[in-house]
Amino acid sequence: MSRIGLLIAVAASGHVLGATAFPAGCDVAGTDAAAVTAVRQAVRSGCNCESAASHLAYTRCAAGVIAAAIAGGQVPDRCRNELRRFAGASSCGRASVVVCCIWRPKRPWHGVLRRATTCEPPQGGAACAATYPHVADACLPEAGCRFPVCGDGILDPRTGEECEPPGTPSCDAQCHAIRVCGDGVIDGFEGEECEPPGTATCDASCHFIHTCGNGVIEPGEECDGQPACNGNCRLSLSLCCDLGGACLGGSADDGYGVYNFAKECFIVGGHGSYRACVGTDPCPPPAPPGIGCTIGSCQDEPITPIALCCQEPDGTCRGGTVASLEELGLFGRKTFPPRDRGDIEHLVIGTCGGDGRCVPATE
Repeated sequence: MSRIGLLIAVAASGHVLGATAFPAGCDVAGTDAAAVTAVRQAVRSGCNCESAASHLAYTRCAAGVIAAAIAGGQVPDRCRNELRRFAGASSCGRASVVVCCIWRPKRPWHGVLRRATTCEPPQGGAACAATYPHVADACLPEAGCRFPVCGDGILDPRTGEECEPPGTPSCDAQCHAIRVCGDGVIDGFEGEECEPPGTATCDASCHFIHTCGNGVIEPGEECDGQPACNGNCRLSLSLCCDLGGACLGGSADDGYGVYNFAKECFIVGGHGSYRACVGTDPCPPPAPPGIGCTIGSCQDEPITPIALCCQEPDGTCRGGTVASLEELGLFGRKTFPPRDRGDIEHLVIGTCGGDGRCVPATE
């Protein structure tokens, strides 16, 4: 039986796999502590415990992460077995198994792997089923089950944590990541448009390098001089809010603008759609002046047909031709990707090429 197989067999039998049984040579409590902690976190992040198809699949994934860390000099080879033991002594890929923290008189709390239905206290002792899947994480020697909390050194996305430890330049006091230009994640709320910075299309401040108005659709532009193209080289989606006998008009060129208009429409009790606000006379009081409210109706309006293509996050291309404001709005609404998907050229005026990529219009 292999070493990993032996560890799995021992774990399944319910024998203790405590945090004190380290292989000789790996100084987990001393000189190797930081490196071991970092690689354990890499295993947690790189191998999805909750969705693991089996325990064997999880330990194989962990072995790959560990081998890469050793090859990259992040941790010494003498800690290989300890790190494999960390992955093996877990409930990952075992739907009916939990880490059971047990206390006995004259013995501190320690963890064992058991079926959830058999995590019961021994005679004269105590027990609790831990929420952490790894024995090394689950039990505190003096307090029993450890529950996820910001600052415990264990990144737990289930509780909304994005980073550990808190209070660092990249991690705030609530364990939420502090986004900065260059971290690989586009943060629209901070004004970022692209990542990474310092490329041919993305400047040092994470803003697109382009020249709106030169007639060429460049990265970050959806259009340049074509119909329905606004002064920022974005396709302007016509929006309206039907108030019943009156209408509130607006436009947006991104997902946030669409959301904000829809929110305002909901607040005033109207029904929003991708059409034009057709009317001439301003709404009487109590409607406040200057908000674009007119007595009229929401109507679709024809526009010069525009060929559009959407570069989906999975690399495929979706194309079509729109000939009205409503068609333009509905097509555009489906193309706004999540901000964490990175630098994606999504909706542009153009067609899908033979290679499955968007080809921007040349005129």
